[in-house]
Amino acid sequence: GAVAKNAIRESIRGLFPERECFPLVRPVNDEKQLRNLDAVPRSQLRPEFIAGLDSLVELLFDRCRAKRVGSDVLNGPALAAMATQYVTAINAGAVPAIATAWQSVAESECGKAVEEGETAYAEAFFATADSRPAEDAEL
Repeated sequence: GAVAKNAIRESIRGLFPERECFPLVRPVNDEKQLRNLDAVPRSQLRPEFIAGLDSLVELLFDRCRAKRVGSDVLNGPALAAMATQYVTAINAGAVPAIATAWQSVAESECGKAVEEGETAYAEAFFATADSRPAEDAEL
């Protein structure tokens, strides 16, 4: 109910103490181009949109630092996973728990790193083994 929504609002305010609205004009006037905006070259976007977007990007780079959980810097996939965990918690009516979400993301990232390491080791091992003939003493 209302108590849970207020707790979520306070959690978001705590995570994002500084907020600023940044209105942008429509990137293009043509409705067909607007539906396929990812295919529109930057040169065809409205100059007002490009100027606003450039100002927004500059503001973001000036104010934003790398996202961290404790002393750990979040990379793109980890940050996206944390955001997914938060959205899932909020949609379920819960207050996001940073520690729990981070533990889940860290375990997932470590698992991926182990898989990548094992794959790299196996490739290097078999490449080395295949590149030289076996001696009778080695067998």
